[in-house]
Amino acid sequence: MKPEGIFFGVDDQPPLGTRIGCALQHVSLQAVGLVFPILVVAASGRPDLLATVVAVSLAALGIGSILQSLRGRMGIGSGYLIPCTFTAAYLPASLAAAELGGLGLVLGMTIFAGCVTLVLSRAVHRLRAFLPSEIAGFVVVMIGIILGELGVAQLFGALPYDAPAVRGLAIEHLAGVATLCITIGLNIWARGPFRMFCALIGIVTGYALVAILAPEALGRSTAITATPFWQLSWPVAAPRFDLLMVVPFTIGAIACMLRATGDIITAQKINATDWVRPNTTSIRSGIVADGIGTIIAGLIGTVGLNTYSASIGVSRATGVTARSVGTATGIALIILALVPGVPQLIAAMPAPVMGGALIFASAFIILSGIQIITQRMLDSRRIITLGIGLVMALAHDIHPHIFDDAPAVVQPLLSSSLVVGVLTVLALNALFRIGVRRSAVLDITTTPPAGTAAAGTDTAIDMADRLQTFMEQQGGSWGARRDVVHRATSALMEALELMPELTGGTGPDTAPARLRLSFDEFNLDAVLSWQGRPFTAASGIDPLSAAEAGDHAALARALIQRYADKLTITEDNGWQVLSLHFAH
Repeated sequence: MKPEGIFFGVDDQPPLGTRIGCALQHVSLQAVGLVFPILVVAASGRPDLLATVVAVSLAALGIGSILQSLRGRMGIGSGYLIPCTFTAAYLPASLAAAELGGLGLVLGMTIFAGCVTLVLSRAVHRLRAFLPSEIAGFVVVMIGIILGELGVAQLFGALPYDAPAVRGLAIEHLAGVATLCITIGLNIWARGPFRMFCALIGIVTGYALVAILAPEALGRSTAITATPFWQLSWPVAAPRFDLLMVVPFTIGAIACMLRATGDIITAQKINATDWVRPNTTSIRSGIVADGIGTIIAGLIGTVGLNTYSASIGVSRATGVTARSVGTATGIALIILALVPGVPQLIAAMPAPVMGGALIFASAFIILSGIQIITQRMLDSRRIITLGIGLVMALAHDIHPHIFDDAPAVVQPLLSSSLVVGVLTVLALNALFRIGVRRSAVLDITTTPPAGTAAAGTDTAIDMADRLQTFMEQQGGSWGARRDVVHRATSALMEALELMPELTGGTGPDTAPARLRLSFDEFNLDAVLSWQGRPFTAASGIDPLSAAEAGDHAALARALIQRYADKLTITEDNGWQVLSLHFAH
Protein backbone atom coordinates (compact mmCIF):
# COMPACT_ATOMS: atom_id res chain seq x y z
CA MET A 1 0.00 0.00 0.00
CA LYS A 2 1.48 3.32 -1.13
CA PRO A 3 1.64 6.21 1.35
CA GLU A 4 -0.89 9.01 0.92
CA GLY A 5 0.07 11.46 -1.82
CA ILE A 6 2.30 8.99 -3.71
CA PHE A 7 1.03 8.34 -7.25
CA PHE A 8 3.81 6.01 -8.37
CA GLY A 9 5.70 4.19 -5.62
CA VAL A 10 9.25 2.87 -5.63
CA ASP A 11 8.35 -0.41 -7.40
CA ASP A 12 5.83 1.05 -9.86
CA GLN A 13 6.40 1.54 -13.57
CA PRO A 14 4.97 4.95 -14.57
CA PRO A 15 3.99 5.52 -18.21
CA LEU A 16 6.87 6.41 -20.51
CA GLY A 17 5.77 10.03 -20.82
CA THR A 18 5.63 10.38 -17.04
CA ARG A 19 9.08 8.87 -16.66
CA ILE A 20 10.58 11.20 -19.27
CA GLY A 21 8.91 14.26 -17.76
CA CYS A 22 10.00 13.41 -14.22
CA ALA A 23 13.52 12.62 -15.45
CA LEU A 24 13.82 16.04 -17.10
CA GLN A 25 12.50 17.59 -13.88
CA HIS A 26 15.31 15.99 -11.89
CA VAL A 27 17.89 16.90 -14.57
CA SER A 28 16.89 20.55 -14.27
CA LEU A 29 17.44 20.36 -10.50
CA GLN A 30 20.78 18.54 -10.86
CA ALA A 31 21.99 21.31 -13.15
CA VAL A 32 22.36 23.49 -10.06
CA GLY A 33 25.28 21.32 -8.91
CA LEU A 34 27.28 22.04 -12.08
CA VAL A 35 28.42 25.25 -10.43
CA PHE A 36 30.86 23.21 -8.30
CA PRO A 37 32.95 21.66 -11.11
CA ILE A 38 32.83 25.00 -12.93
CA LEU A 39 34.29 26.74 -9.86
CA VAL A 40 37.01 24.08 -9.54
CA VAL A 41 37.99 24.47 -13.20
CA ALA A 42 38.24 28.22 -12.70
CA ALA A 43 40.47 27.70 -9.63
CA SER A 44 42.77 25.39 -11.62
CA GLY A 45 43.45 28.08 -14.22
CA ARG A 46 42.36 25.87 -17.15
CA PRO A 47 39.31 27.57 -18.74
CA ASP A 48 40.05 25.67 -21.95
CA LEU A 49 38.86 22.48 -20.21
CA LEU A 50 35.50 23.92 -19.14
CA ALA A 51 33.46 22.38 -21.97
CA THR A 52 35.01 18.96 -21.36
CA VAL A 53 34.50 19.06 -17.60
CA VAL A 54 30.83 20.07 -17.90
CA ALA A 55 30.16 17.31 -20.44
CA VAL A 56 31.83 14.59 -18.37
CA SER A 57 30.10 16.00 -15.28
CA LEU A 58 26.71 15.35 -16.86
CA ALA A 59 27.81 11.81 -17.72
CA ALA A 60 29.06 11.23 -14.15
CA LEU A 61 25.73 12.42 -12.73
CA GLY A 62 23.96 10.01 -15.05
CA ILE A 63 26.09 7.03 -14.01
CA GLY A 64 25.72 7.88 -10.32
CA SER A 65 21.94 8.22 -10.60
CA ILE A 66 21.65 4.83 -12.31
CA LEU A 67 23.83 3.17 -9.67
CA GLN A 68 21.63 4.49 -6.85
CA SER A 69 18.46 3.18 -8.50
CA LEU A 70 19.80 -0.40 -8.54
CA ARG A 71 18.14 -2.74 -6.04
CA GLY A 72 21.29 -3.70 -4.16
CA ARG A 73 22.43 -6.29 -6.70
CA MET A 74 26.04 -7.17 -5.91
CA GLY A 75 25.71 -4.83 -2.95
CA ILE A 76 25.35 -1.71 -5.11
CA GLY A 77 22.42 0.71 -5.06
CA SER A 78 19.90 1.93 -2.50
CA GLY A 79 16.97 0.79 -4.65
CA TYR A 80 15.28 4.20 -4.44
CA LEU A 81 14.83 7.26 -6.64
CA ILE A 82 17.85 9.22 -5.40
CA PRO A 83 19.59 11.10 -8.22
CA CYS A 84 23.12 12.37 -7.64
CA THR A 85 24.63 15.82 -7.62
CA PHE A 86 27.95 17.52 -7.04
CA THR A 87 28.26 18.42 -3.40
CA ALA A 88 29.54 21.34 -1.37
CA ALA A 89 31.08 18.80 1.04
CA TYR A 90 33.98 18.32 -1.41
CA LEU A 91 34.15 21.91 -2.68
CA PRO A 92 36.61 23.46 -0.17
CA ALA A 93 38.99 20.50 -0.51
CA SER A 94 38.64 20.46 -4.31
CA LEU A 95 39.36 24.19 -4.59
CA ALA A 96 42.45 23.81 -2.40
CA ALA A 97 43.63 20.83 -4.46
CA ALA A 98 43.04 22.75 -7.72
CA GLU A 99 45.21 25.63 -6.50
CA LEU A 100 47.90 23.29 -5.12
CA GLY A 101 48.23 20.78 -7.95
CA GLY A 102 45.72 21.56 -10.71
CA LEU A 103 42.91 19.33 -11.95
CA GLY A 104 45.12 16.24 -11.76
CA LEU A 105 45.31 16.51 -7.98
CA VAL A 106 41.57 17.16 -7.77
CA LEU A 107 40.81 14.00 -9.75
CA GLY A 108 43.28 11.83 -7.81
CA MET A 109 41.95 12.95 -4.42
CA THR A 110 38.35 12.54 -5.64
CA ILE A 111 39.15 8.90 -6.44
CA PHE A 112 40.69 8.60 -2.96
CA ALA A 113 37.53 10.06 -1.36
CA GLY A 114 35.41 7.51 -3.23
CA CYS A 115 37.58 4.71 -1.85
CA VAL A 116 37.19 6.12 1.69
CA THR A 117 33.41 6.08 1.19
CA LEU A 118 33.55 2.41 0.19
CA VAL A 119 35.52 1.59 3.35
CA LEU A 120 33.04 3.52 5.51
CA SER A 121 30.14 1.63 3.94
CA ARG A 122 31.46 -1.63 5.41
CA ALA A 123 31.36 -0.14 8.92
CA VAL A 124 27.83 1.28 8.84
CA HIS A 125 26.43 -1.59 10.89
CA ARG A 126 29.15 -1.40 13.54
CA LEU A 127 28.96 2.39 13.76
CA ARG A 128 25.21 2.47 14.28
CA ALA A 129 25.53 3.23 18.00
CA PHE A 130 27.67 6.27 17.13
CA LEU A 131 25.49 7.25 14.15
CA PRO A 132 21.93 6.91 15.50
CA SER A 133 18.90 7.94 13.47
CA GLU A 134 18.60 11.35 15.09
CA ILE A 135 22.06 12.30 13.79
CA ALA A 136 21.05 11.22 10.28
CA GLY A 137 17.91 13.33 10.76
CA PHE A 138 20.10 16.24 11.86
CA VAL A 139 22.15 15.91 8.66
CA VAL A 140 18.94 15.94 6.59
CA VAL A 141 17.72 19.08 8.39
CA MET A 142 21.10 20.78 7.85
CA ILE A 143 21.09 19.88 4.15
CA GLY A 144 17.58 21.31 3.84
CA ILE A 145 18.69 24.53 5.52
CA ILE A 146 21.79 24.77 3.32
CA LEU A 147 19.72 24.21 0.19
CA GLY A 148 17.25 26.84 1.37
CA GLU A 149 20.05 29.32 2.10
CA LEU A 150 21.58 28.66 -1.32
CA GLY A 151 18.19 29.08 -2.94
CA VAL A 152 17.55 32.41 -1.20
CA ALA A 153 21.04 33.64 -2.15
CA GLN A 154 20.45 32.71 -5.78
CA LEU A 155 16.93 34.10 -5.85
CA PHE A 156 17.52 37.42 -4.09
CA GLY A 157 21.29 37.80 -3.85
CA ALA A 158 23.77 39.41 -6.18
CA LEU A 159 24.13 37.66 -9.53
CA PRO A 160 27.58 36.36 -10.55
CA TYR A 161 28.14 38.94 -13.29
CA ASP A 162 28.01 42.69 -13.87
CA ALA A 163 24.59 43.63 -15.19
CA PRO A 164 24.77 46.74 -17.40
CA ALA A 165 21.17 47.64 -16.67
CA VAL A 166 18.79 47.16 -13.78
CA ARG A 167 16.16 45.84 -16.20
CA GLY A 168 17.86 42.49 -16.83
CA LEU A 169 18.64 41.99 -13.16
CA ALA A 170 15.08 42.72 -12.07
CA ILE A 171 13.54 40.42 -14.68
CA GLU A 172 15.73 37.50 -13.60
CA HIS A 173 14.72 37.97 -9.98
CA LEU A 174 11.08 38.17 -10.99
CA ALA A 175 11.51 35.01 -13.06
CA GLY A 176 12.90 33.25 -9.97
CA VAL A 177 9.91 34.40 -7.90
CA ALA A 178 7.61 33.21 -10.68
CA THR A 179 9.36 29.81 -10.64
CA LEU A 180 8.78 29.47 -6.90
CA CYS A 181 5.15 30.66 -6.99
CA ILE A 182 4.17 28.47 -9.94
CA THR A 183 5.82 25.41 -8.43
CA ILE A 184 4.11 25.92 -5.06
CA GLY A 185 0.74 26.70 -6.65
CA LEU A 186 0.75 23.61 -8.86
CA ASN A 187 1.89 21.40 -5.99
CA ILE A 188 -0.90 22.57 -3.68
CA TRP A 189 -3.87 23.09 -5.97
CA ALA A 190 -3.16 21.14 -9.16
CA ARG A 191 -3.86 17.46 -9.77
CA GLY A 192 -2.40 14.71 -11.93
CA PRO A 193 0.42 15.62 -14.36
CA PHE A 194 0.48 19.29 -13.37
CA ARG A 195 1.33 18.35 -9.79
CA MET A 196 3.80 15.63 -10.84
CA PHE A 197 5.72 18.06 -13.05
CA CYS A 198 5.24 21.18 -10.91
CA ALA A 199 8.99 21.80 -10.46
CA LEU A 200 9.76 21.25 -14.15
CA ILE A 201 6.91 23.55 -15.22
CA GLY A 202 8.11 26.23 -12.82
CA ILE A 203 11.74 26.00 -13.99
CA VAL A 204 10.83 26.01 -17.69
CA THR A 205 8.51 28.99 -17.17
CA GLY A 206 11.19 30.96 -15.31
CA TYR A 207 13.82 30.10 -17.92
CA ALA A 208 11.46 31.14 -20.73
CA LEU A 209 10.69 34.47 -19.07
CA VAL A 210 14.40 35.32 -18.92
CA ALA A 211 15.00 34.08 -22.49
CA ILE A 212 12.16 36.24 -23.83
CA LEU A 213 12.46 39.39 -21.71
CA ALA A 214 16.21 39.49 -20.97
CA PRO A 215 17.99 37.14 -23.43
CA GLU A 216 21.31 38.92 -22.92
CA ALA A 217 21.39 37.55 -19.35
CA LEU A 218 21.64 33.93 -20.51
CA GLY A 219 25.00 34.57 -22.16
CA ARG A 220 26.59 36.13 -19.08
CA SER A 221 26.53 33.15 -16.76
CA THR A 222 28.79 30.81 -18.73
CA ALA A 223 31.57 30.85 -21.29
CA ILE A 224 31.06 27.29 -22.52
CA THR A 225 31.03 26.81 -26.28
CA ALA A 226 28.91 24.26 -28.13
CA THR A 227 31.76 21.83 -28.72
CA PRO A 228 30.92 18.36 -30.18
CA PHE A 229 31.81 15.61 -27.74
CA TRP A 230 34.31 14.01 -30.16
CA GLN A 231 36.34 17.25 -30.09
CA LEU A 232 36.53 17.53 -26.30
CA SER A 233 39.93 17.52 -24.59
CA TRP A 234 39.76 14.17 -22.86
CA PRO A 235 41.26 12.84 -20.66
CA VAL A 236 41.17 16.00 -18.59
CA ALA A 237 44.35 15.28 -16.59
CA ALA A 238 46.33 12.43 -15.05
CA PRO A 239 45.17 11.76 -11.46
CA ARG A 240 47.64 12.68 -8.71
CA PHE A 241 47.80 12.08 -4.96
CA ASP A 242 49.06 14.32 -2.14
CA LEU A 243 49.16 13.50 1.60
CA LEU A 244 48.32 17.13 2.42
CA MET A 245 44.85 16.61 0.95
CA VAL A 246 44.02 13.37 2.78
CA VAL A 247 42.31 14.98 5.80
CA PRO A 248 40.08 17.44 3.88
CA PHE A 249 38.88 14.79 1.43
CA THR A 250 38.36 12.22 4.21
CA ILE A 251 36.17 14.69 6.09
CA GLY A 252 34.26 15.33 2.87
CA ALA A 253 33.73 11.58 2.46
CA ILE A 254 32.39 11.27 6.03
CA ALA A 255 29.99 14.17 5.46
CA CYS A 256 28.83 12.57 2.20
CA MET A 257 28.31 9.21 3.93
CA LEU A 258 26.11 10.86 6.57
CA ARG A 259 24.23 12.82 3.93
CA ALA A 260 23.66 9.66 1.89
CA THR A 261 22.48 7.89 5.05
CA GLY A 262 20.00 10.66 5.78
CA ASP A 263 18.79 10.78 2.17
CA ILE A 264 18.29 7.02 1.98
CA ILE A 265 16.42 6.99 5.30
CA THR A 266 14.22 9.81 3.97
CA ALA A 267 13.53 7.82 0.79
CA GLN A 268 12.69 4.72 2.86
CA LYS A 269 10.34 6.72 5.07
CA ILE A 270 8.38 8.44 2.29
CA ASN A 271 7.89 5.12 0.49
CA ALA A 272 6.47 3.14 3.43
CA THR A 273 3.39 3.89 5.51
CA ASP A 274 4.59 1.48 8.21
CA TRP A 275 8.24 2.62 8.33
CA VAL A 276 9.71 1.94 11.77
CA ARG A 277 13.50 1.66 11.39
CA PRO A 278 16.23 2.27 8.80
CA ASN A 279 17.08 -0.62 6.48
CA THR A 280 20.84 -0.86 6.98
CA THR A 281 21.31 -3.13 3.95
CA SER A 282 19.80 -0.51 1.66
CA ILE A 283 21.86 2.22 3.35
CA ARG A 284 25.09 0.27 2.99
CA SER A 285 24.42 -0.52 -0.69
CA GLY A 286 23.50 3.11 -1.33
CA ILE A 287 26.74 4.33 0.23
CA VAL A 288 28.63 1.83 -1.94
CA ALA A 289 26.91 3.29 -5.02
CA ASP A 290 27.84 6.77 -3.79
CA GLY A 291 31.49 5.76 -3.43
CA ILE A 292 31.65 4.05 -6.83
CA GLY A 293 30.00 7.07 -8.44
CA THR A 294 32.64 9.36 -6.90
CA ILE A 295 35.46 7.09 -8.10
CA ILE A 296 34.03 7.09 -11.63
CA ALA A 297 33.65 10.88 -11.51
CA GLY A 298 37.34 11.25 -10.64
CA LEU A 299 38.39 8.77 -13.34
CA ILE A 300 36.51 10.52 -16.16
CA GLY A 301 37.46 14.05 -15.10
CA THR A 302 35.21 15.80 -12.56
CA VAL A 303 34.63 16.32 -8.82
CA GLY A 304 32.96 14.08 -6.23
CA LEU A 305 29.29 13.05 -6.20
CA ASN A 306 26.72 12.59 -3.49
CA THR A 307 23.02 11.83 -3.20
CA TYR A 308 20.76 14.81 -3.91
CA SER A 309 18.34 15.78 -1.15
CA ALA A 310 16.52 18.30 -3.34
CA SER A 311 15.49 15.58 -5.79
CA ILE A 312 14.12 13.48 -2.93
CA GLY A 313 12.12 16.48 -1.73
CA VAL A 314 10.70 17.07 -5.20
CA SER A 315 9.85 13.38 -5.69
CA ARG A 316 7.93 13.44 -2.40
CA ALA A 317 6.18 16.67 -3.31
CA THR A 318 5.17 15.45 -6.77
CA GLY A 319 4.18 11.93 -5.65
CA VAL A 320 6.49 10.07 -8.08
CA THR A 321 9.15 8.02 -6.27
CA ALA A 322 9.59 5.13 -8.74
CA ARG A 323 13.18 3.91 -9.03
CA SER A 324 12.66 3.56 -12.80
CA VAL A 325 12.61 7.36 -12.93
CA GLY A 326 16.13 7.30 -11.45
CA THR A 327 17.29 5.07 -14.29
CA ALA A 328 15.57 7.32 -16.82
CA THR A 329 17.22 10.36 -15.23
CA GLY A 330 20.65 8.76 -15.55
CA ILE A 331 20.09 7.82 -19.19
CA ALA A 332 18.84 11.34 -19.98
CA LEU A 333 21.95 12.91 -18.41
CA ILE A 334 24.30 10.66 -20.39
CA ILE A 335 22.48 11.46 -23.64
CA LEU A 336 22.52 15.20 -22.89
CA ALA A 337 26.26 15.03 -22.22
CA LEU A 338 26.76 13.86 -25.83
CA VAL A 339 24.58 16.52 -27.48
CA PRO A 340 26.62 19.61 -28.54
CA GLY A 341 25.41 22.80 -26.86
CA VAL A 342 23.26 21.11 -24.21
CA PRO A 343 25.86 21.46 -21.43
CA GLN A 344 25.97 25.20 -22.23
CA LEU A 345 22.18 25.44 -22.17
CA ILE A 346 21.91 23.71 -18.80
CA ALA A 347 24.79 25.61 -17.21
CA ALA A 348 23.29 28.90 -18.43
CA MET A 349 20.12 28.46 -16.33
CA PRO A 350 19.59 31.78 -14.52
CA ALA A 351 20.58 31.61 -10.85
CA PRO A 352 17.26 33.03 -9.55
CA VAL A 353 15.34 30.30 -11.39
CA MET A 354 17.52 27.66 -9.74
CA GLY A 355 16.98 29.45 -6.43
CA GLY A 356 13.20 29.26 -6.67
CA ALA A 357 13.33 25.51 -7.27
CA LEU A 358 15.77 24.94 -4.39
CA ILE A 359 13.65 26.87 -1.88
CA PHE A 360 10.65 24.70 -2.80
CA ALA A 361 12.59 21.45 -2.40
CA SER A 362 14.24 22.53 0.88
CA ALA A 363 10.89 22.73 2.69
CA PHE A 364 10.23 19.01 2.21
CA ILE A 365 13.81 18.07 3.14
CA ILE A 366 13.71 19.99 6.44
CA LEU A 367 10.39 18.42 7.41
CA SER A 368 11.67 14.92 6.59
CA GLY A 369 14.69 15.48 8.83
CA ILE A 370 12.52 16.68 11.71
CA GLN A 371 10.32 13.61 11.37
CA ILE A 372 13.37 11.32 11.50
CA ILE A 373 14.62 13.06 14.66
CA THR A 374 11.27 12.89 16.45
CA GLN A 375 11.02 9.15 15.88
CA ARG A 376 13.43 8.87 18.82
CA MET A 377 12.87 9.62 22.48
CA LEU A 378 15.23 12.44 23.36
CA ASP A 379 16.60 13.13 26.82
CA SER A 380 18.62 16.19 27.82
CA ARG A 381 21.87 14.70 26.47
CA ARG A 382 20.48 14.22 22.98
CA ILE A 383 18.64 17.53 23.00
CA ILE A 384 21.89 19.31 23.93
CA THR A 385 23.78 17.37 21.24
CA LEU A 386 21.39 18.31 18.44
CA GLY A 387 20.79 21.85 19.69
CA ILE A 388 24.46 22.78 20.02
CA GLY A 389 25.23 21.11 16.69
CA LEU A 390 22.58 23.27 14.99
CA VAL A 391 23.82 26.44 16.73
CA MET A 392 27.43 25.78 15.69
CA ALA A 393 26.43 25.05 12.09
CA LEU A 394 24.36 28.22 11.79
CA ALA A 395 27.10 30.25 13.50
CA HIS A 396 29.48 29.16 10.74
CA ASP A 397 27.26 30.87 8.17
CA ILE A 398 26.32 33.89 10.28
CA HIS A 399 29.77 34.62 11.77
CA PRO A 400 32.32 33.00 9.43
CA HIS A 401 35.15 35.25 10.69
CA ILE A 402 35.15 33.35 14.00
CA PHE A 403 36.12 30.16 12.19
CA ASP A 404 38.50 31.89 9.78
CA ASP A 405 40.76 32.80 12.71
CA ALA A 406 41.18 29.17 13.79
CA PRO A 407 44.64 27.55 13.46
CA ALA A 408 45.51 26.27 10.01
CA VAL A 409 45.75 22.68 11.28
CA VAL A 410 42.00 22.59 12.08
CA GLN A 411 40.78 24.63 9.11
CA PRO A 412 39.85 21.45 7.16
CA LEU A 413 37.46 20.62 10.03
CA LEU A 414 35.74 24.00 9.64
CA SER A 415 35.29 24.07 5.88
CA SER A 416 31.47 24.37 5.85
CA SER A 417 28.47 24.66 8.15
CA LEU A 418 27.56 21.05 7.37
CA VAL A 419 30.98 19.75 8.40
CA VAL A 420 31.01 21.89 11.57
CA GLY A 421 27.52 20.77 12.58
CA VAL A 422 28.14 17.09 11.84
CA LEU A 423 31.46 16.99 13.69
CA THR A 424 29.87 18.74 16.68
CA VAL A 425 27.00 16.26 17.03
CA LEU A 426 29.30 13.28 16.45
CA ALA A 427 31.71 14.46 19.15
CA LEU A 428 28.97 15.28 21.66
CA ASN A 429 27.14 12.02 20.97
CA ALA A 430 30.32 10.03 21.66
CA LEU A 431 31.06 12.09 24.79
CA PHE A 432 27.57 11.79 26.24
CA ARG A 433 27.58 8.03 25.84
CA ILE A 434 29.91 8.00 28.84
CA GLY A 435 27.91 7.09 31.93
CA VAL A 436 24.85 5.82 30.07
CA ARG A 437 24.18 2.26 31.21
CA ARG A 438 23.09 -0.20 28.57
CA SER A 439 20.87 -1.97 31.11
CA ALA A 440 18.73 -0.96 34.09
CA VAL A 441 16.83 -2.77 36.85
CA LEU A 442 13.50 -1.99 38.50
CA ASP A 443 12.19 -3.85 41.56
CA ILE A 444 8.46 -4.51 41.32
CA THR A 445 6.23 -4.95 44.36
CA THR A 446 3.32 -7.23 43.56
CA THR A 447 -0.19 -6.71 44.89
CA PRO A 448 -3.15 -9.00 45.55
CA PRO A 449 -5.89 -9.40 42.96
CA ALA A 450 -8.06 -6.35 42.43
CA GLY A 451 -10.73 -5.76 45.06
CA THR A 452 -9.05 -7.52 48.00
CA ALA A 453 -7.51 -4.45 49.65
CA ALA A 454 -7.53 -0.71 49.13
CA ALA A 455 -3.86 -0.60 50.04
CA GLY A 456 -3.15 -3.11 47.32
CA THR A 457 -4.98 -0.97 44.75
CA ASP A 458 -3.02 2.11 45.78
CA THR A 459 0.25 0.17 45.52
CA ALA A 460 -0.71 -1.12 42.07
CA ILE A 461 -1.35 2.40 40.83
CA ASP A 462 1.96 3.58 42.29
CA MET A 463 3.82 0.66 40.71
CA ALA A 464 2.26 1.37 37.30
CA ASP A 465 3.38 5.00 37.55
CA ARG A 466 6.89 3.92 38.54
CA LEU A 467 7.06 1.52 35.59
CA GLN A 468 5.85 4.20 33.17
CA THR A 469 8.42 6.70 34.47
CA PHE A 470 11.19 4.08 34.39
CA MET A 471 10.49 3.21 30.74
CA GLU A 472 10.34 6.84 29.64
CA GLN A 473 13.57 7.76 31.42
CA GLN A 474 15.49 4.78 30.06
CA GLY A 475 14.08 5.17 26.56
CA GLY A 476 15.11 8.82 26.55
CA SER A 477 18.63 8.20 27.84
CA TRP A 478 19.15 5.48 25.22
CA GLY A 479 17.49 7.41 22.41
CA ALA A 480 15.19 4.49 21.67
CA ARG A 481 12.36 4.80 19.19
CA ARG A 482 9.10 5.99 20.72
CA ASP A 483 6.94 3.30 19.18
CA VAL A 484 9.20 0.48 20.44
CA VAL A 485 9.28 1.87 23.99
CA HIS A 486 5.51 2.31 23.96
CA ARG A 487 5.00 -1.30 22.88
CA ALA A 488 7.37 -2.55 25.56
CA THR A 489 5.65 -0.41 28.20
CA SER A 490 2.22 -1.71 27.20
CA ALA A 491 3.41 -5.33 27.37
CA LEU A 492 4.97 -4.81 30.80
CA MET A 493 1.84 -3.08 32.10
CA GLU A 494 -0.14 -6.18 31.16
CA ALA A 495 2.48 -8.38 32.86
CA LEU A 496 2.20 -6.21 35.96
CA GLU A 497 -1.54 -6.94 36.07
CA LEU A 498 -0.75 -10.67 36.17
CA MET A 499 1.85 -10.49 38.96
CA PRO A 500 -0.57 -10.97 41.91
CA GLU A 501 -1.92 -14.13 40.25
CA LEU A 502 1.52 -15.48 39.33
CA THR A 503 3.14 -14.79 42.71
CA GLY A 504 0.14 -15.85 44.79
CA GLY A 505 0.49 -12.63 46.78
CA THR A 506 -1.61 -11.96 49.87
CA GLY A 507 -0.47 -8.40 50.57
CA PRO A 508 1.04 -5.35 48.92
CA ASP A 509 4.64 -6.31 49.79
CA THR A 510 4.45 -10.01 48.97
CA ALA A 511 6.87 -11.76 46.57
CA PRO A 512 8.71 -8.93 44.82
CA ALA A 513 9.46 -9.28 41.11
CA ARG A 514 12.34 -7.74 39.19
CA LEU A 515 12.51 -6.17 35.73
CA ARG A 516 15.82 -5.94 33.84
CA LEU A 517 15.77 -3.75 30.74
CA SER A 518 18.63 -3.72 28.21
CA PHE A 519 19.23 -1.92 24.93
CA ASP A 520 21.92 -2.05 22.21
CA GLU A 521 20.55 0.08 19.31
CA PHE A 522 19.27 -3.06 17.57
CA ASN A 523 17.29 -4.73 20.36
CA LEU A 524 15.23 -3.75 23.38
CA ASP A 525 14.93 -6.66 25.81
CA ALA A 526 12.79 -6.80 28.96
CA VAL A 527 13.35 -9.72 31.36
CA LEU A 528 10.79 -10.07 34.15
CA SER A 529 11.53 -12.57 36.93
CA TRP A 530 9.51 -13.61 40.01
CA GLN A 531 8.96 -16.49 42.44
CA GLY A 532 5.70 -18.31 41.93
CA ARG A 533 3.75 -19.92 39.13
CA PRO A 534 5.13 -19.82 35.56
CA PHE A 535 3.67 -17.57 32.89
CA THR A 536 1.26 -19.43 30.62
CA ALA A 537 1.18 -18.42 26.96
CA ALA A 538 -2.18 -17.48 25.50
CA SER A 539 -1.93 -19.58 22.36
CA GLY A 540 -4.82 -19.07 19.98
CA ILE A 541 -6.62 -16.56 22.22
CA ASP A 542 -8.04 -13.53 20.44
CA PRO A 543 -7.73 -10.35 22.55
CA LEU A 544 -11.15 -9.09 21.42
CA SER A 545 -12.86 -12.35 22.38
CA ALA A 546 -11.13 -12.37 25.77
CA ALA A 547 -12.23 -8.79 26.40
CA GLU A 548 -15.84 -9.56 25.48
CA ALA A 549 -15.80 -12.58 27.81
CA GLY A 550 -14.41 -10.48 30.66
CA ASP A 551 -11.41 -12.79 31.07
CA HIS A 552 -8.82 -10.18 32.05
CA ALA A 553 -6.02 -12.67 32.63
CA ALA A 554 -6.43 -14.19 29.17
CA LEU A 555 -6.64 -10.71 27.66
CA ALA A 556 -3.39 -9.67 29.36
CA ARG A 557 -1.58 -12.80 28.13
CA ALA A 558 -2.84 -12.30 24.59
CA LEU A 559 -1.81 -8.62 24.53
CA ILE A 560 1.68 -9.40 25.86
CA GLN A 561 2.21 -11.83 22.99
CA ARG A 562 0.78 -9.32 20.53
CA TYR A 563 3.09 -6.48 21.68
CA ALA A 564 6.38 -8.45 21.85
CA ASP A 565 8.30 -9.55 18.76
CA LYS A 566 9.49 -12.63 20.65
CA LEU A 567 8.45 -14.20 23.97
CA THR A 568 10.43 -16.77 25.94
CA ILE A 569 9.41 -18.56 29.17
CA THR A 570 12.15 -20.15 31.31
CA GLU A 571 12.99 -21.02 34.94
CA ASP A 572 16.21 -20.13 36.78
CA ASN A 573 16.94 -21.49 40.30
CA GLY A 574 13.31 -21.38 41.36
CA TRP A 575 12.62 -18.03 39.68
CA GLN A 576 10.17 -17.83 36.82
CA VAL A 577 11.52 -15.76 33.91
CA LEU A 578 9.53 -14.05 31.15
CA SER A 579 11.77 -12.60 28.42
CA LEU A 580 10.26 -10.13 25.96
CA HIS A 581 12.22 -9.08 22.88
CA PHE A 582 11.44 -5.97 20.80
CA ALA A 583 13.30 -5.39 17.54
CA HIS A 584 14.61 -1.83 17.30
